[in-house]
Amino acid sequence: MILFLFGTWGAGKSFVGNLIEAECGLPHLEADLHFTFDLVEALRQKVFHEAELEPFYRRVIVEMDSYKRRFDDFVVSQGIYDDAFRHMIYERFAPDIRFVLINTPDKDLQKERLSFRTGGGNPITVGVFEEMQVHWQQPTIPFTLIQNDETLKDTLPQLMREVGMCYHMLPEDWEEVIDQASTRPNSFGPQDL
Repeated sequence: MILFLFGTWGAGKSFVGNLIEAECGLPHLEADLHFTFDLVEALRQKVFHEAELEPFYRRVIVEMDSYKRRFDDFVVSQGIYDDAFRHMIYERFAPDIRFVLINTPDKDLQKERLSFRTGGGNPITVGVFEEMQVHWQQPTIPFTLIQNDETLKDTLPQLMREVGMCYHMLPEDWEEVIDQASTRPNSFGPQDL
């Protein structure tokens, strides 16, 4: 089973993917690591919505195929603002894929996360985040909504049990597991550019 985490930037996709990887040992493919130099530049110039994204998503599919050959279960995280690309991935991997929309209700918190990351070289700034909000397309593929807030400690283990992955995801000291996942690097850093 592929668990595909998607949502707007700063919602916590990488965090949730890192949490699943740390707690369950499932491989986590952070698709943003496959951005080309041109896509990173489009982010910096706030014209990402004008970039040619199909080749990027085709590369993500190739990488997902590679993971699928090696792992029964794994997690992918990537924003996918355009619903056509969600469909492209869904049609390629259905019925062995479950899309999960990660949402953070507090948009100020998302901006704070992005501001923190920008210091590490992440090209997704608060300005890029604000510019791209108008380009977010509501999903028309089947998906599950997970709120990245205080309910995450209950809803994420429930989701993992529903999809038949990581049944034991009910750690005694949830705060410690969350803290460990929080310290792992996010998708972008100076070494990636």
